[in-house]
Parts: sequence; C-alpha cells; structure tokens
Amino acid sequence: MKITLIISTYNFPIALNLCLESVTKQTVMPDEIVIADDGSAEETTNLIRAWRQRLPMPVKHVWQENKGFRKTIVMNMGFAVCTGDYIIQIDGDIVMERLTCRGADTATCAMLVEVSLSVAVAAESTRRIPTS
Repeated sequence: MKITLIISTYNFPIALNLCLESVTKQTVMPDEIVIADDGSAEETTNLIRAWRQRLPMPVKHVWQENKGFRKTIVMNMGFAVCTGDYIIQIDGDIVMERLTCRGADTATCAMLVEVSLSVAVAAESTRRIPTS
C-alpha cells in the first residue's frame, strides 16, 4: 500500500522547509509528497524545487493563483493528483515528531502517523513559530 503526504502551504517557506526536514526524520517515508500551494510567491516554488532534489520520493507541487484564502480548492486539486492508498494531510507549518513503525504493516503505520500528528498538533497549538 502506498502513502501520500499532502502538505498545504501559503507564503511561509521557512516553516515549509522545517516541515519537509521533519519528513526526512521519519522511519517510514511516504511514497509521494503533494504540496498544495494556495498562491505562494516564487520563493516557495524555489524551495520545493530544491527539496525535489533532496527527497527520495516524488514531490508534486499543485499551485493556484493567489485570490485570497482558497485552501479547500487547492487541497482538492492536490487530492486529485494523489496516488496513495492512504493520504495523510498536514499544514506546512507542522514539524512532525519522529515516529517509529518498524515491523508494523502499512495500514497500522498510517494510523499511528495520524494519531501522532493529532497529538503533535494538540501539543503545539499554543506555540508559535518565530517569524523573525
């Protein structure tokens, strides 16, 4: 079974970089990454190009023109290009904890990732990533 990680983003390349760095720390990698971009500037596109060279899996960049907050539209565009049996959705300002799934089947691992992300999001909900 294949796992797709879909990441939403908008003009926050510093956070997206940390998010993608946290992907490299996982013991089980997704089979593909889809970045759903709600109209970010060229800096985000350049960052994604650089990460395509570093990551061992395909990285797809779905972009739409910036016409205000339209995350749901770009996420639907992203889901349309996902090829995984399981889709894990995170925002581009999420830094994932290292998750060990050795010996677990793909379905169990996908469930553990989802639970881990929920716990990480809840734990981080009161923190802010510095912008300076």
